[in-house]
Amino acid sequence: MFFKSLELQGFKSFPDRVKLEFEQGLTAVVGPNGSGKSNIGDAIRWVLGEQSTKLLRGNRMEDVIFSGTKRRKPSGFAAVTIQLDNQTGLFGESYGETIAITRKLYRSGESAYQINRKAVRLKDVQELLMATGMGRDGYAIIGQGRIAEIVSARSTDRRELFEEATGVSKFRYKREEAERNLQAAQENLVRLQDIAATLEGRVEPLRQQAEVAKQFLKLSEQQKKLELSLWMQQLTGLDQEKAALRDTLLQARGNEQNAALDLKQADALLQEQYREMQQTTVRIQNLRESVQQAEETAAQTQADLAVCANEQQHNEQRLIQVAQQQKDAAAAEQTATEQLQTQQAAIQTLQEQKAAAIKACQEQEQLQKELAKQLTAAAAVVKEAETKLRTSYGNQTIPLQGQNPLPHKSKRYRHRRFRRLHRQPLCSSNCRQPLKRNSRR
Repeated sequence: MFFKSLELQGFKSFPDRVKLEFEQGLTAVVGPNGSGKSNIGDAIRWVLGEQSTKLLRGNRMEDVIFSGTKRRKPSGFAAVTIQLDNQTGLFGESYGETIAITRKLYRSGESAYQINRKAVRLKDVQELLMATGMGRDGYAIIGQGRIAEIVSARSTDRRELFEEATGVSKFRYKREEAERNLQAAQENLVRLQDIAATLEGRVEPLRQQAEVAKQFLKLSEQQKKLELSLWMQQLTGLDQEKAALRDTLLQARGNEQNAALDLKQADALLQEQYREMQQTTVRIQNLRESVQQAEETAAQTQADLAVCANEQQHNEQRLIQVAQQQKDAAAAEQTATEQLQTQQAAIQTLQEQKAAAIKACQEQEQLQKELAKQLTAAAAVVKEAETKLRTSYGNQTIPLQGQNPLPHKSKRYRHRRFRRLHRQPLCSSNCRQPLKRNSRR
């Protein structure tokens, strides 16, 4: 028997779906400690129906489900699928060339087994693997310390191992199962005999009870017939009463219709009277409103007459006041005429003063023009004097009043230099004014 592949998902250290392919020959799993090498062997042992948590290196069966890490959530189930080669027909031709055995376990404790994706029992998986070395007592998977345990085991335990290797365990298991079924059938037969012996003593009382039951059924049938006759008589009487009540009901309905018609006529008459009463009330209301309007019109007319008399008296007083105002206005008009003549004379005087002022402004402008011409001539004379001064100083910078001509010299030297320069005449021959000396020392 050969393994073709092993597929794991959520089993111990395999949270993701992982599929391992096995080729012909020897396959070895190599890796450092803690890398999950033993988990592959545990997965094979578990998918083949192992029920011992000790052999699976756990405390509970739920320990085989991936418990999660800091970065990954724990898985909700563990599933392992192993594919076995059946080309030799070891498991029978009905399974095909490849057999896929699947086992799933959920955290709720539910477990499922499948053979070629068909749900089966654990017993079916164990029977399939018998006489192949992969059974419940097989020798194909030997863990650490297993060889020493086999060597030091009792003869009966070694016998089970040899029977598994030779294929006898499958027939022994079937024989034991047949013996258990035979024992169960024997126990059921004994129980049936006990039940039959118990029921034999109850046959005679049951026969008497059966006769009583037959008589009871006969009397019950007679009772039903009598009750049926009684019910028919009562039904006939009830039909007669029903017909009488129907006639009474029809008569009552006719009376009700007549009463409804009378009530309708009375209601129509009442509505007509009510309508006439409303019309009368409206006419009375209109008359009352007309009387009230007439009274209001009379009162308004009297008020208007009083107002007209008052206005007539007021108009007479206004006429007297208007006449007096006309007299006052005539006097005021004469006064205003005199004031107007006075203001016209003042305006004439102001116009003469304005003409004199305009003439004075023109004379002032003429004077300003003459002064501008004199200033232009003076500027030309000053410019000519500056030219002559530059010529006499040999194109040196002429110090102005208040400036230091030699800032890099000492104060005493500058003072002497200043006095020596100012002894010479600086004005031109055309200028007759003497040169003023600087009073600063």
